[in-house]
Amino acid sequence: MGSDKEVGGGSDDNVKKTISIRGIDKNLYSKLSAIAKEVDKTIGELVNEAIDLFVKVTDGVTETVAKVIHEPYIIKNLDKLVITGDELRGLDRPVMFLNIRELILEDLDDDALDRIVKVMKVDKVLVKGSVNKVKLYSRFDRVGNVEVHEMGS
Repeated sequence: MGSDKEVGGGSDDNVKKTISIRGIDKNLYSKLSAIAKEVDKTIGELVNEAIDLFVKVTDGVTETVAKVIHEPYIIKNLDKLVITGDELRGLDRPVMFLNIRELILEDLDDDALDRIVKVMKVDKVLVKGSVNKVKLYSRFDRVGNVEVHEMGS
C-alpha cells in the first residue's frame, strides 16, 4: 500500500505515474468505477490488471499467428492417421491436422510437438511419448477423446 512500485515489480520502470488516456468511453469508465468500488481497488489497479491480461493474451495470439503465417502443411479429412515424432521434426514448416477420426502421434516429444500448430475437429487422439500436456492440449480445438501414454526417457 505505501509503496511506489507495483506488486511484482523489480525495476524503476514500474514506478506509478499519473497518465492521461484520451478517448476512454464514459460508459466503460463508469462501469469500471463501479467494479473498482465493489472489489475495493482503485481504477488504476483495475486498468493495470486489464492491460496486463490483454498483453498476455495477445502475446499468445501473436505467436500462433506467426506460426500460421508460415503456411503450415494441412492434413485433413482422414479416417485414421499415424505420424511419428521423427516425421514432425523433419518438416520444414508447421503442420495442422483437421477433421480426422483417429490421429495417432507416436514417439512425440516437445520438439516434435512444436511443429504442430493446431489439431482441430479430431474425434480421437492417441499420443505415445513424453510431452508437456499443457502445450499439447493448447493446440487442440474440438477434439473428442484424448489418450496420452507416457514413455520413459
